[in-house]
Amino acid sequence: MKKILIAYVFIEISFSSCQKVPQAEIDTANNVISEVKATQADLYQPAMYAAIQDSMKVVNELVEVQKSKWFKKYDAVRVKLANINTYAVVVKDSTESRKAAVKAEAETTLAVVKAFIEEDKALLAKAPIGKEGKEALEQNTSEITLIEGSVNEISSLIENGDYIAAIAKIKSINEKATSINLTKAQLGFSYYKVIRINETRDFRVNVIVNGTRSTVKSNIREIERHELEYADLNDSSIVCYINNIDFYDTLKITLEADTNDFKITPFDKFLKEEQKIDFIKGNNWHWRVKAVANEPHNGFITLRTEVIPRGEYMPTPKIVTINIVINPPLSLLSVIFNWIVNNIITTIVTTITSAFAAYLAHLLFKKNKEKEKRKKK
Repeated sequence: MKKILIAYVFIEISFSSCQKVPQAEIDTANNVISEVKATQADLYQPAMYAAIQDSMKVVNELVEVQKSKWFKKYDAVRVKLANINTYAVVVKDSTESRKAAVKAEAETTLAVVKAFIEEDKALLAKAPIGKEGKEALEQNTSEITLIEGSVNEISSLIENGDYIAAIAKIKSINEKATSINLTKAQLGFSYYKVIRINETRDFRVNVIVNGTRSTVKSNIREIERHELEYADLNDSSIVCYINNIDFYDTLKITLEADTNDFKITPFDKFLKEEQKIDFIKGNNWHWRVKAVANEPHNGFITLRTEVIPRGEYMPTPKIVTINIVINPPLSLLSVIFNWIVNNIITTIVTTITSAFAAYLAHLLFKKNKEKEKRKKK
């Protein structure tokens, strides 16, 4: 019995030591990995492709280890090869899914860029071409032409299945398409450098496409002239400017301040901070600013101009900080004196002036009558 058992163990050991390298399975695994690469897994799923390559590297190392042994065993190698074949199917499916997603992203983003180009062309067509805007208009037209050429290249890449290259190129031109400065505007704002406590003053903004400082100032003064006809205040505001406001078709302008210093309210309920720009007439913003501080000091108001973004391009807003002196309120005596001047004295002066004008008119009429009588004689 002992002899039979020894013989059996000897045969088993001899059989194990004579195990051959599972070359057929190794060749199959290598072919599977080649098929995985053919799906472009190295581009669309690089981490998964690297993992399957690492697994095959481990298999080759295990094979070399077993080759150096007298008693060779390749069971662990066969298990790993089976795992590689199973994982290869997962990598293939994941690669195809990723390719489809990248293709969809490329096509969608390209459609967005094409829409931007058409929008840019439409806005350029209606933008006024003044002396100041001619150079910017020519530059933007040239940029759009270059972008259109890149769009054609990207379309070819997508048709050829090179989605990775298409995406890279799309991101580049998408940034250019969404950051084109379609036109520039001149912004002017008027405000009062000194406001007394409890006093309310106007803050106005006027924006003109490709406008000039003189045009903006003229617009603001004309608006003030009409509004001040019905107010007791004389116009003593000053006009400042922000040059070269870049925008597409919409601007958002806000006025902010420390609520302990100023109360800012829209001039009317219809005022919109975010406005579509009128390329012909321009746009106006108007607020009422009331000094509500407890004591005199220097206050600050912030005028913020924001370009409404398109796509991923986020233009930097232009921010201007304005110093306004908050003076003490008028004394009761001053208020009474101003009321007398504005109401009683003004009325008296107006009445006297009107009466004197009527008297002069009567004298002139009488003189003309006397001349007619002389001629008849």
